[in-house]
Amino acid sequence: MEETEFVGEDSFESLGEFQVVLSELASDKSLDRIRVEYEKLIHALKKSRDNEKRLMSKCRELNAEIVSTSTKVAAALKLSQEDETTITSLKRELDKAWKMVDAAHDKERKDMETIKNLKEDVSKLTKAAEQQTGQQLDQERMNLIKMIEEMTQERDQLMTTVEDLREKLNKATVIQQEIENEKETAVQSISKLQQELQVQQNEISREMRLREKLDKEIQQLHTDMEAKMAEIKALNMQRQKAKEEQQRLEQQLKDLKILHERSTKELEQIQVKGTKLQQECDHLSSAKEQLSVENHQRTNELKIREEELSQMRQEVSKQAKMREGIQKKLHQMEDQRAELDVQRETLKAQIAGLEKGNFQAWSLVPVTLCSGSKPSVWILPQPKYSSLRRNLFWIKPQLTAQDLHPQASEPCSPSTNYSTESSPGNSDF
Repeated sequence: MEETEFVGEDSFESLGEFQVVLSELASDKSLDRIRVEYEKLIHALKKSRDNEKRLMSKCRELNAEIVSTSTKVAAALKLSQEDETTITSLKRELDKAWKMVDAAHDKERKDMETIKNLKEDVSKLTKAAEQQTGQQLDQERMNLIKMIEEMTQERDQLMTTVEDLREKLNKATVIQQEIENEKETAVQSISKLQQELQVQQNEISREMRLREKLDKEIQQLHTDMEAKMAEIKALNMQRQKAKEEQQRLEQQLKDLKILHERSTKELEQIQVKGTKLQQECDHLSSAKEQLSVENHQRTNELKIREEELSQMRQEVSKQAKMREGIQKKLHQMEDQRAELDVQRETLKAQIAGLEKGNFQAWSLVPVTLCSGSKPSVWILPQPKYSSLRRNLFWIKPQLTAQDLHPQASEPCSPSTNYSTESSPGNSDF
């Protein structure tokens, strides 16, 4: 019982800790369900403790009654044992007295018989004495009388002893009757006390069974509470970890916010750059389209150029062939050139003479000469008179681009070697 009380007190000493845990649970709304179950558990534990206190108080009262009843029973049993001892002693004394009475009666009977025998002897002796001498008879008579007196005295003592023993026996009988009455009363009291003790023991047994049941319930509640405490500790650890995780996540969130702000600024800058790049891209797209158009045009032009190049290659081939012919002619013309140089010097001398004397007879006429694909315009003096014209143009077919200095150039057909443009007043040519 003391161990149970110790366990109960030890288990209920932790109610303060439970209240602290309950206040901690009340501060966290996410643990309301656990807090409600925990409050129910504490309420059941308090109710069980109150029941245990009530049962303990009742058990103490019953124990006190049992102790008192046990004391009374022990006293009654002690008195009964003392009475039994007294009765046994009185019985022994009574038996002894009865034996003494019987012995006294036997002795009295024997003495009576002895006296009777002695009387008979006295009578016989008296009769015999009457027949014998007087002195001898007197002596024997005195002896017999003395013996009779002694026996009578002894009988009287025995009778006194018997009377005393009878009185003691009567007193012992009365005392024995009183003791038997007290013993019967004590036995009835003991029986009643035993019945009450049995009832109290049954009540105690029932209370003990109930207490054992409550102890088991308390032990189960204690086990459940320990499990709940372990669960609460685990939840507290999880909550602590969750708080640490929350703090870590909050720190990460702060870092992410800073990173987000930084990224937002960078994104804005990138958007600005993107806008600029988009504008540049649009501009480049326009330029690309324009370049594409130009490229298409250039492609077309390139095709045209390639066609022209092909034609020019063909023309070059033709020109090469013509060049070979021209080279041949050139050699011939170079041969003729030497002769023409002489004639030209002669003509220069003549022209110089004519210019001195007849300058008014000459006019300047533009002449277009073609050598290859580039035309050349030449300003040549032309005599106004037909005789001079004939002398001048007699050498015109012999002139080449290497002999004259061009003033302007335009493309002309390869078949054209030279041409002349008549000036006003040169219609005669």
